[in-house]
Amino acid sequence: MNENLAAKTITELAPLIESKEVSPVDVALSVLERVKKFDGEINSHIYVGTEEEVVTAAKAAEAEITLGDYKGPLHGIPLALKDIFYVKGEKTTIGSKIHKDLIADTDATVVEKLKEAGAFFTGKLNLHEYATG
Repeated sequence: MNENLAAKTITELAPLIESKEVSPVDVALSVLERVKKFDGEINSHIYVGTEEEVVTAAKAAEAEITLGDYKGPLHGIPLALKDIFYVKGEKTTIGSKIHKDLIADTDATVVEKLKEAGAFFTGKLNLHEYATG
Protein backbone atom coordinates (compact mmCIF):
# COMPACT_ATOMS: atom_id res chain seq x y z
CA MET A 1 0.00 0.00 0.00
CA ASN A 2 1.21 3.47 -0.82
CA GLU A 3 1.18 5.63 2.32
CA ASN A 4 1.16 8.77 0.19
CA LEU A 5 -2.28 8.06 -1.24
CA ALA A 6 -3.99 9.74 1.73
CA ALA A 7 -2.11 12.95 0.94
CA LYS A 8 -3.36 13.11 -2.65
CA THR A 9 -6.27 15.30 -3.69
CA ILE A 10 -9.46 13.99 -5.24
CA THR A 11 -8.32 15.56 -8.52
CA GLU A 12 -5.14 13.49 -8.36
CA LEU A 13 -6.82 10.26 -7.22
CA ALA A 14 -9.89 10.18 -9.48
CA PRO A 15 -8.08 9.47 -12.78
CA LEU A 16 -5.87 6.87 -11.07
CA ILE A 17 -8.92 5.09 -9.70
CA GLU A 18 -10.83 5.36 -12.99
CA SER A 19 -7.89 3.84 -14.90
CA LYS A 20 -7.51 1.17 -12.20
CA GLU A 21 -3.90 2.22 -11.51
CA VAL A 22 -4.90 2.72 -7.87
CA SER A 23 -7.41 0.71 -5.87
CA PRO A 24 -10.03 2.40 -3.68
CA VAL A 25 -9.06 -0.22 -1.08
CA ASP A 26 -5.46 1.02 -1.02
CA VAL A 27 -6.66 4.63 -0.75
CA ALA A 28 -9.00 3.72 2.10
CA LEU A 29 -6.29 1.83 3.99
CA SER A 30 -3.90 4.74 3.51
CA VAL A 31 -6.48 7.15 4.92
CA LEU A 32 -7.20 4.90 7.91
CA GLU A 33 -3.48 4.58 8.60
CA ARG A 34 -3.08 8.36 8.50
CA VAL A 35 -6.03 8.80 10.87
CA LYS A 36 -4.54 6.23 13.23
CA LYS A 37 -1.18 8.00 13.11
CA PHE A 38 -2.38 11.58 13.71
CA ASP A 39 -5.87 11.63 15.21
CA GLY A 40 -4.72 11.15 18.79
CA GLU A 41 -2.78 14.37 18.43
CA ILE A 42 -5.26 16.48 16.44
CA ASN A 43 -8.57 14.98 17.61
CA SER A 44 -10.22 15.43 14.21
CA HIS A 45 -12.61 12.48 14.43
CA ILE A 46 -15.56 11.76 16.66
CA TYR A 47 -15.94 8.34 15.05
CA VAL A 48 -13.74 6.29 12.72
CA GLY A 49 -15.21 3.35 10.88
CA THR A 50 -13.63 -0.04 11.44
CA GLU A 51 -11.16 -1.26 8.86
CA GLU A 52 -13.64 -3.99 7.92
CA GLU A 53 -16.48 -1.50 7.29
CA VAL A 54 -14.33 0.87 5.27
CA VAL A 55 -12.63 -1.87 3.22
CA THR A 56 -16.00 -3.46 2.45
CA ALA A 57 -17.26 -0.14 1.08
CA ALA A 58 -14.03 0.36 -0.88
CA LYS A 59 -14.28 -3.14 -2.39
CA ALA A 60 -17.87 -2.44 -3.46
CA ALA A 61 -16.77 0.74 -5.23
CA GLU A 62 -13.84 -1.09 -6.84
CA ALA A 63 -16.14 -3.85 -8.09
CA GLU A 64 -18.46 -1.31 -9.74
CA ILE A 65 -15.51 0.43 -11.40
CA THR A 66 -14.06 -2.90 -12.57
CA LEU A 67 -17.41 -3.77 -14.16
CA GLY A 68 -17.32 -0.51 -16.10
CA ASP A 69 -19.81 1.39 -13.94
CA TYR A 70 -17.56 4.37 -13.18
CA LYS A 71 -19.79 7.13 -11.78
CA GLY A 72 -17.36 10.04 -11.88
CA PRO A 73 -14.55 11.66 -9.92
CA LEU A 74 -15.91 10.84 -6.45
CA HIS A 75 -16.33 7.13 -7.22
CA GLY A 76 -14.03 5.14 -4.95
CA ILE A 77 -13.01 8.16 -2.89
CA PRO A 78 -13.09 7.77 0.91
CA LEU A 79 -14.47 10.81 2.73
CA ALA A 80 -15.09 11.76 6.34
CA LEU A 81 -18.17 13.83 7.13
CA LYS A 82 -18.61 16.53 9.73
CA ASP A 83 -20.79 15.11 12.50
CA ILE A 84 -23.64 17.43 11.54
CA PHE A 85 -24.77 15.29 8.59
CA TYR A 86 -27.23 12.47 9.17
CA VAL A 87 -26.14 9.04 8.01
CA LYS A 88 -28.92 6.50 8.36
CA GLY A 89 -28.35 4.17 11.29
CA GLU A 90 -25.35 6.10 12.64
CA LYS A 91 -24.91 8.48 15.55
CA THR A 92 -25.03 12.18 14.74
CA THR A 93 -24.10 14.25 17.76
CA ILE A 94 -23.89 17.66 16.06
CA GLY A 95 -21.03 18.20 18.51
CA SER A 96 -23.43 18.35 21.45
CA LYS A 97 -23.74 16.17 24.54
CA ILE A 98 -27.51 16.63 24.27
CA HIS A 99 -27.47 14.56 21.06
CA LYS A 100 -24.94 11.94 22.17
CA ASP A 101 -27.45 9.14 21.54
CA LEU A 102 -29.15 10.49 18.40
CA ILE A 103 -29.31 7.83 15.69
CA ALA A 104 -30.27 9.16 12.25
CA ASP A 105 -33.25 7.46 10.64
CA THR A 106 -32.41 8.83 7.19
CA ASP A 107 -29.48 10.10 5.17
CA ALA A 108 -28.99 13.83 4.70
CA THR A 109 -29.43 14.91 1.08
CA VAL A 110 -25.70 15.60 0.74
CA VAL A 111 -24.95 12.09 2.03
CA GLU A 112 -27.37 10.58 -0.50
CA LYS A 113 -25.73 12.54 -3.32
CA LEU A 114 -22.21 11.56 -2.24
CA LYS A 115 -23.24 7.89 -2.09
CA GLU A 116 -24.85 8.15 -5.55
CA ALA A 117 -21.57 9.59 -6.82
CA GLY A 118 -19.74 6.51 -5.49
CA ALA A 119 -18.00 8.04 -2.47
CA PHE A 120 -17.87 6.10 0.79
CA PHE A 121 -17.25 7.22 4.35
CA THR A 122 -14.46 6.58 6.81
CA GLY A 123 -16.02 8.31 9.80
CA LYS A 124 -17.39 11.46 11.36
CA LEU A 125 -15.35 14.60 12.00
CA ASN A 126 -15.33 16.75 15.09
CA LEU A 127 -16.92 20.21 15.08
CA HIS A 128 -17.97 23.02 17.40
CA GLU A 129 -21.31 22.38 19.08
CA TYR A 130 -24.04 22.91 16.45
CA ALA A 131 -21.30 24.05 14.02
CA THR A 132 -21.36 27.51 15.56
CA GLY A 133 -17.60 27.98 15.89
